[in-house]
Parts: sequence; structure tokens; C-alpha cells
Amino acid sequence: ETLPAGLRRLAMRANVEASRAAELDPDFAKAWLRKGQALLWMSAMQQRAKEAVRCFERARDAPALPASMQGEVRQWLQIARRMLDDQTDMPENCPQM
Repeated sequence: ETLPAGLRRLAMRANVEASRAAELDPDFAKAWLRKGQALLWMSAMQQRAKEAVRCFERARDAPALPASMQGEVRQWLQIARRMLDDQTDMPENCPQM
């Protein structure tokens, strides 16, 4: 699904701001969480979902991840992985599980 242009611009801006925050403090879990969320909102491209998974993993693995955010990070990581799986074609003759 495509976001309306105004919302897409806001998602792109959120991605830029979260990226800056993550650059300033690579252990800032909330920045990685927000960056991953923004990437998923920007579009349903496989590459964005893949990058979002990496962001949510960074948030999950951040040493200062507050206990209050752990469930949210886990939930978003599952969403991103599901989106990535949905967008990744299975090779021919690959058995489905």
C-alpha cells in the first residue's frame, strides 16, 4: 500500500531524524526503533523491509534498551520480518514449510 504524499514525506523526515539520532548515539534504542518504523511506513520495498529488520535488531540489542520498550521492539521486528518474507520470492523447486 502506498501512503498519501503528505504522510510519505513525514515518514521520510522521521527516517532522516532517527538516522541522525542513531549516528549521534549508536546505542540509542529508540532511534533505531523509530528509524525502522519510518522505513516500513515509507514503502513496502524489500530493501526497506530488510533495512528495517536490521534497525529493529539494533534496537533489540542496544545495551540501554528500556524494559518498557522491549515488547514494542519485538513486535516491530516480527512485522518487519513478515514483510520481508512476503516480499522475498522463493527459489524454484524449494519445498514450502
